[in-house]
Amino acid sequence: MKSQKKYWETKIINWEKTIYSSKKLAPQSLVEKMAAPFRKILKKRLAAAEKLVSRHAKGKIIADLGCGSGIFLKKMAKYQPKKLIGVDIALSAIEAAQSGCQGRRYHFVCTDLRRDTGPVKNAHIVVGIGFIDYFAKDELVGLFGTLKNKQFLFSFPEKIFSLREILHRAYLILAACPGSNKYSRQEMDAILKKAGLQKWWYYDQDNIRFVTNLPHRTN
Repeated sequence: MKSQKKYWETKIINWEKTIYSSKKLAPQSLVEKMAAPFRKILKKRLAAAEKLVSRHAKGKIIADLGCGSGIFLKKMAKYQPKKLIGVDIALSAIEAAQSGCQGRRYHFVCTDLRRDTGPVKNAHIVVGIGFIDYFAKDELVGLFGTLKNKQFLFSFPEKIFSLREILHRAYLILAACPGSNKYSRQEMDAILKKAGLQKWWYYDQDNIRFVTNLPHRTN
């Protein structure tokens, strides 16, 4: 199986296009067609993340972990943040982000956050959409341990039993996707406690789930 870096180097740009592009794309493989139902919800997940983070973005340094080509950060730009930092393990993603995101507020870094969390040191808000799925428990403890004095929002790969989850797992296996872990809330609570965090909550609406410590609002 490919390493995560090799997998995403060749996957990320076309993968994003299948989700977010309005242009007609080249014919996809049967495996990728299988993923179409899951991708529809990813647009809604991105919109939900934008809504939750935008309330707190003004004047803040926002870091997007697993930023891809910078789609989320471009959405954040209109909320007057101080700086937008994108971090990704895939150089192809960073090059696309640098090309597509113009302006002095943007800063992109290619690194593996398991070994190097320096790029998020000065961030006020740390975001990861489809990111912590690829971290093992001990790696998550290390990551969250660096976020004690920061606000964060991560899409939450909750371990639940449903037909959707069974089909998604089948797709990941067929696509030879490395990693992609699922965690129960009890497991995530234990990870966050071990990392030294004290307060967090779970957003759960319309099959979209986040774990976050952003100020809790009901609308």
